[in-house]
Amino acid sequence: MGEMVQGLGADGVSPVQAGTDDPAVRSYGGALSAIREILREIDQDGTPDVRPLKAAAHGLATLAVRDPAALLGLTMSKDCDGNSLHHSVNVGVLAMALSASMGHPLSVVEETGIAGFLHDVGKCKVDKGIVAKPGKLTDLEYDEMKRHPEYGAMIILQMEGVHSRVADGVLGHHIRFDRGGYPEWARERTFGVMTGIVAVADCYDAATTLRAYQPQMQPVQAVEEIRSQGGTSLDQEIVQSFLELAGRFPVGSLVRLNSNEIAVVFTPSSDARGAATVKVVRDGAGITLAEPLLKSLALSGAHIVDLVDPALQGIDVSVCF
Repeated sequence: MGEMVQGLGADGVSPVQAGTDDPAVRSYGGALSAIREILREIDQDGTPDVRPLKAAAHGLATLAVRDPAALLGLTMSKDCDGNSLHHSVNVGVLAMALSASMGHPLSVVEETGIAGFLHDVGKCKVDKGIVAKPGKLTDLEYDEMKRHPEYGAMIILQMEGVHSRVADGVLGHHIRFDRGGYPEWARERTFGVMTGIVAVADCYDAATTLRAYQPQMQPVQAVEEIRSQGGTSLDQEIVQSFLELAGRFPVGSLVRLNSNEIAVVFTPSSDARGAATVKVVRDGAGITLAEPLLKSLALSGAHIVDLVDPALQGIDVSVCF
């Protein structure tokens, strides 16, 4: 790419967030709309039309194969209304980026993304009062909630044009690598790499999403949580691939540069600079910029010196995505 930094186009703008006409942004929005419609059709006992969802998955998978890390900024979009649609799309996007980073072909990346998009579709068959309950579930409620992977697998097996591998990926996303998860009856079943990828993607996005029953982790904290679960809840080989994809400072991390600027990591990297591109939100004098400024660390010669706590600084990193 010559002097170009991974994630930057010829005009110096990331291909992910170049604007509303950007194909990645369009595909993300298409996936949101498609999942919303699928849930509506299921609720009305209809047969879901998965063609729009497959079209969105194909578009994102094509971009993921080209540059897996370039999609990660999309996953900073989080649910504000508790309906989990963004979580479903984010898991699909993360799953595609991870699958692509592992060298999988386009068709596998696309299927893995669809499994991520639909990993929680079975929750539409769980009592809405249980799904929306803000406090701790009773044992009986939790037992019912634990059935959502098998409900989801059954729904997917009835979808025309969706491979049974996707149903397997959904069925096993809570089974755990050590087989201590659920559904218990499926613990002896053999699951493929797709299942492990969706499990990692689900764990990471859930950890970085604010929910009534758990605190929201910063990206670096969530990465460490993923690392700690390698070999037990999560497949160690897939975890290692995720750590390499996330880089030293994952997307969404608030950092201080050697110029004393405060910035949000926009495109990750494992190199010595700590990231490929950032968005500067405060200049070296501590003045908040009216608009975040995209900055290539390679072209500017800057590097990350430390993490910064967004809460202490009163900075909302989501404004950069």
